Amino acid sequence: MKNVYLLLLLATTSTQVWAQSAKQGQITYNETVKITMSLPPEMQAMMDSLPKERTTSKLLYFNETATLYKNLPKESDDQRINHESEGMKFNFVMREPVNIVHTDLASKLTTEQKEFMDRTFLIASTLDSQVWKLGQETEVILGYPCMSATRLVKGQEIKVWFTPNIPYSSGPAGLGNLPGLILKAVFDDGARVIVAKSMNEENFDASELKAPKTGKKVTKSEFLQIVEEKTKEMEAEFGGSGGGARIIIRN
Repeated sequence: MKNVYLLLLLATTSTQVWAQSAKQGQITYNETVKITMSLPPEMQAMMDSLPKERTTSKLLYFNETATLYKNLPKESDDQRINHESEGMKFNFVMREPVNIVHTDLASKLTTEQKEFMDRTFLIASTLDSQVWKLGQETEVILGYPCMSATRLVKGQEIKVWFTPNIPYSSGPAGLGNLPGLILKAVFDDGARVIVAKSMNEENFDASELKAPKTGKKVTKSEFLQIVEEKTKEMEAEFGGSGGGARIIIRN
């Protein structure tokens, strides 16, 4: 009874606050991904100088008809790290791909433009394919009361916090199909974390909400298969028994 009362109280509070909440605006998210490294013994000395994670800022435009999630313009620059030790040079480049996710809230159609291995793909899917299990955890993010939900994708858990105060079935990185906008997402026990950091309720140019059209059209499953196959090829080439360095950014 205590848990039921808590959920009812949260829902009641959300309804009261929504009357004063934004019906359109821009949300800035911080997106942090962990970097997993496997280096041969002769390169271990440089481990301390290499980053263990990477944080970038993303922007979500939203209104009653659609949302669009994309990089902030300043995040398009490459991050370069040069290391030299015992006569050995190592150049490390982290490039933020140009990824865009558009969601039509009426049709529940999501269109994603994704860069992978210097190729651009256009992926269409529906929010209905995202089936969530509601949780009992709550959290306040940007002043909005949020409820938790989880789902499994290829054995990896995605946990999100959404707010019924902004009743749009969308969120960052193509996530949605919940009765409220997602303000926080945790992938695979923290390998990737997305958290809303600020909200701007000012009007924006409606052209910002146009769906992307660039890239080879593939299904979600086809894209995941391409990523899996290319990742295995890279592991075989650079991370096999013969040594070599492997650097994995899990996003």
